Amino acid sequence: MTPKKFIEQNKIKPSIAAGFMDHLRMEPDSESSEEKLSEAFKKFTGVAVEHISKPRVDFKPEKKTEIPPKSPEGFSGDNPGDTDKGSGYKKGDKK
Repeated sequence: MTPKKFIEQNKIKPSIAAGFMDHLRMEPDSESSEEKLSEAFKKFTGVAVEHISKPRVDFKPEKKTEIPPKSPEGFSGDNPGDTDKGSGYKKGDKK
Protein backbone atom coordinates (compact mmCIF):
# COMPACT_ATOMS: atom_id res chain seq x y z
CA MET A 1 0.00 0.00 0.00
CA THR A 2 1.25 3.48 -0.76
CA PRO A 3 1.34 6.18 1.93
CA LYS A 4 -0.94 8.31 -0.24
CA LYS A 5 -3.57 5.55 -0.37
CA PHE A 6 -3.15 4.92 3.38
CA ILE A 7 -3.91 8.59 4.09
CA GLU A 8 -6.98 8.59 1.83
CA GLN A 9 -8.29 5.28 3.21
CA ASN A 10 -8.05 6.44 6.83
CA LYS A 11 -9.36 9.95 6.12
CA ILE A 12 -6.39 11.64 7.73
CA LYS A 13 -6.59 15.44 7.74
CA PRO A 14 -4.24 17.24 5.30
CA SER A 15 -2.22 19.00 8.01
CA ILE A 16 -1.52 15.72 9.82
CA ALA A 17 -0.92 13.94 6.51
CA ALA A 18 1.78 16.46 5.53
CA GLY A 19 3.64 15.93 8.80
CA PHE A 20 3.20 12.18 8.53
CA MET A 21 4.68 12.14 5.01
CA ASP A 22 7.62 14.17 6.27
CA HIS A 23 8.02 11.72 9.15
CA LEU A 24 8.05 8.75 6.75
CA ARG A 25 10.69 10.31 4.47
CA MET A 26 9.50 8.28 1.53
CA GLU A 27 7.79 9.05 -1.75
CA PRO A 28 3.97 9.20 -1.69
CA ASP A 29 3.74 6.49 -4.38
CA SER A 30 6.30 4.04 -2.95
CA GLU A 31 5.02 0.70 -1.69
CA SER A 32 5.03 -0.35 1.97
CA SER A 33 2.95 -2.69 4.13
CA GLU A 34 -0.14 -1.37 5.86
CA GLU A 35 1.22 -2.64 9.19
CA LYS A 36 4.40 -0.59 8.85
CA LEU A 37 2.41 2.50 7.89
CA SER A 38 0.06 2.00 10.86
CA GLU A 39 3.00 1.61 13.24
CA ALA A 40 4.69 4.70 11.80
CA PHE A 41 1.46 6.68 12.15
CA LYS A 42 1.10 5.64 15.79
CA LYS A 43 4.72 6.57 16.46
CA PHE A 44 4.19 9.95 14.76
CA THR A 45 0.88 10.92 16.41
CA GLY A 46 0.74 8.75 19.51
CA VAL A 47 -2.72 7.58 18.41
CA ALA A 48 -3.64 4.40 16.57
CA VAL A 49 -5.22 4.79 13.12
CA GLU A 50 -8.33 2.94 14.29
CA HIS A 51 -9.15 5.83 16.63
CA ILE A 52 -8.72 8.46 13.90
CA SER A 53 -11.09 6.94 11.37
CA LYS A 54 -14.01 6.33 13.77
CA PRO A 55 -16.91 8.76 13.36
CA ARG A 56 -17.44 11.11 16.27
CA VAL A 57 -20.67 11.06 18.20
CA ASP A 58 -22.19 14.43 19.01
CA PHE A 59 -23.38 14.95 22.55
CA LYS A 60 -27.02 15.98 22.82
CA PRO A 61 -28.51 16.60 26.25
CA GLU A 62 -31.91 14.95 26.75
CA LYS A 63 -33.88 17.82 28.24
CA LYS A 64 -33.07 21.10 29.86
CA THR A 65 -34.03 21.24 33.51
CA GLU A 66 -35.94 24.28 34.63
CA ILE A 67 -34.39 26.43 37.30
CA PRO A 68 -36.96 27.36 39.95
CA PRO A 69 -37.76 31.08 40.09
CA LYS A 70 -35.89 33.18 42.62
CA SER A 71 -37.69 34.06 45.80
CA PRO A 72 -39.10 37.57 45.97
CA GLU A 73 -36.80 40.27 47.28
CA GLY A 74 -36.96 40.58 51.02
CA PHE A 75 -38.12 37.01 51.61
CA SER A 76 -35.58 35.05 53.65
CA GLY A 77 -37.21 31.66 53.12
CA ASP A 78 -37.33 30.64 56.79
CA ASN A 79 -40.92 31.59 57.41
CA PRO A 80 -43.45 32.18 54.59
CA GLY A 81 -44.80 35.28 56.36
CA ASP A 82 -41.32 36.68 57.02
CA THR A 83 -40.48 39.72 54.94
CA ASP A 84 -37.38 40.62 56.88
CA LYS A 85 -34.16 40.37 54.89
CA GLY A 86 -32.87 37.69 57.21
CA SER A 87 -30.73 39.63 59.70
CA GLY A 88 -33.31 39.99 62.47
CA TYR A 89 -31.75 43.32 63.48
CA LYS A 90 -32.95 46.79 62.67
CA LYS A 91 -30.85 49.92 62.45
CA GLY A 92 -29.91 51.13 65.88
CA ASP A 93 -30.28 47.72 67.61
CA LYS A 94 -27.27 46.49 69.53
CA LYS A 95 -25.78 43.23 68.42
